[in-house]
Amino acid sequence: MFDPTVFDNLKIILEGTVYDLDLSGQLIVIGRQDIVELASMNRQYKIMFRNELHHPNLKCAAITLKMDLKNISMELLEGLGESAGCSIGIEFIMNISNYREICPNIETKLQAIWGKERTISQLLSFPFSEGDQQVMNTVKIDFNRLIGEEHIDDFPELISYIYETLDVLHLML
Repeated sequence: MFDPTVFDNLKIILEGTVYDLDLSGQLIVIGRQDIVELASMNRQYKIMFRNELHHPNLKCAAITLKMDLKNISMELLEGLGESAGCSIGIEFIMNISNYREICPNIETKLQAIWGKERTISQLLSFPFSEGDQQVMNTVKIDFNRLIGEEHIDDFPELISYIYETLDVLHLML
């Protein structure tokens, strides 16, 4: 029998929190990825979901949990004086039309929700054949720190911030 890592424990709690909301009908899980990158020995878990009541251009929200080789080895070798942890990131994927106007507003609104200590980035892309009529905007929120098992109780609050963000984005589209 193996001793689960902090990644395994956080993944189970995160997955359970999101699937409980799926079972209650508050959101719909539309995909998940559970990746073990053997070349670099990284772990990544991503769960994607949406709310059917939101604007159809608001495609989904996603939570990504990652643990790199350094943190995996620190935990398995019992720390070497440091505590191991995982990084967590949030994404919101939407189609927008007037990106020059909407993107600055998105950044302002998300900084008000998530705080200025988080890194908020927006990546715009569009199919060549359609020109820039409909642009896909992938908004990423990076927490710039590691989390551990002591942050498990923060997951319901994290989900509430995601809901608040989805509601704000819905009104902007």
